[in-house]
Amino acid sequence: MRLVVLCLGLTAVLRNLGAALGLLTPMLFLGTTLLAAFPGVREAARFLPDRAGFHALRTQPDPTVHYGHWTGLLIMALWTAAAAYGGLRSVRRYEARTG
Repeated sequence: MRLVVLCLGLTAVLRNLGAALGLLTPMLFLGTTLLAAFPGVREAARFLPDRAGFHALRTQPDPTVHYGHWTGLLIMALWTAAAAYGGLRSVRRYEARTG
């Protein structure tokens, strides 16, 4: 459900479904993998939506991850809230201009 709201929020910000899918698909499936290859960025990549959602759904704790199930769920919820808020602001700004 959170991933759907994240996608809807980004689609509202970009006002283009194709652009949102073109941005989200690589980000969700390749983003963390590519960013983890760089040593300085590896820590920050753990807080991207795909990794946070993955750790929220794990049944066994991972000793290499600094947060647990609930924190992963909270991180994913924060990404979702940020996308939904950005979409809401974008739609309101567009409506204010048109009328």
